[in-house]
Amino acid sequence: KYTVKTKEKFKFIRNTADATMVVKGKNSYVILKGSRIDDKIYSHVAAVKRLRSAYAKQLKNNIVTEDLEFASPSAAAAFVGGGACNGKLYWKTKDGRPLNDFIIYDAKK
Repeated sequence: KYTVKTKEKFKFIRNTADATMVVKGKNSYVILKGSRIDDKIYSHVAAVKRLRSAYAKQLKNNIVTEDLEFASPSAAAAFVGGGACNGKLYWKTKDGRPLNDFIIYDAKK
């Protein structure tokens, strides 16, 4: 378990994807309106199709038409990138710092 503490915006840019995400609360990863998702699916086809069909009404020509909330950075990255991605590494700030740099891991009990 972990918490992300930052007000930074994170970018996911790969192939045809160009998306922006912010972190809200403890476990809310929000892809912002205007983000572009990759038009292809590269891996984990069933999972990516399920994610994309859940948000089909909020997509037009692979552009997100309203903010979309995900429970993990990796789910948000898979939605955008069209396959399995470690969201902690693929989402980066404008100066190239990965989301992982902003994570505070909970102490084990």
